[in-house]
Amino acid sequence: MGGLIPNIYHSLDASHLMVVIKNIKNQNIDYILPIPDCFGTQLNYLSFVYNILKLGFIQIYSNQEILKSFHGNILLKIINLI
Repeated sequence: MGGLIPNIYHSLDASHLMVVIKNIKNQNIDYILPIPDCFGTQLNYLSFVYNILKLGFIQIYSNQEILKSFHGNILLKIINLI
C-alpha cells in the first residue's frame, strides 16, 4: 500500500482535469492546453478559465459521499488483511 496516497492524488488530479475540460468545452472555448498541474489558453479567456478551474475543484471536493465511500473501502481492505 506504499503507492496508495500518490495514486489517490493522481486520480483526483486527473478527475479535475476531465471536469475542467468538459466545462470548458461546454462553454465553446476551443483554446485550452492542459499541461500537468497547469492550463494554457488565450489571454482573453484567462479569467473565464480560471473561474472554471476553481469550480472544478468545488465540484469534486464538495461531494462528501466520495470521501465516505473511499474511507469505507479502505477500512474493508484493512479488515480483510487482518
